[in-house]
Amino acid sequence: MSKNELRQNLLKDVEEYVNEASINAFMKWLQNSGLPEVKDFATEYIHALSVYGENETGWNKFRDRLFLPAIIKALLWFIETTLNRVIKETKVEHSD
Repeated sequence: MSKNELRQNLLKDVEEYVNEASINAFMKWLQNSGLPEVKDFATEYIHALSVYGENETGWNKFRDRLFLPAIIKALLWFIETTLNRVIKETKVEHSD
């Protein structure tokens, strides 16, 4: 089976894996495993940026010590807040 045939077969069958149970399981995995791992990596990355930025000057220092860490933290906050809200609202909708 060629790579293209495998891809076509997977795409053909993808709809059978898209259902409420699989979506909910994926959302819980994101909340409980995926996002915490990303946050741990982001914390280490921000720390490394800060250390790296100590030797920089001007805009590079601003980029490494303030701008990039703020963007990363804001994105993580947005993703976590949105994910929690979606999970909460999904539970409310299905409990009625």
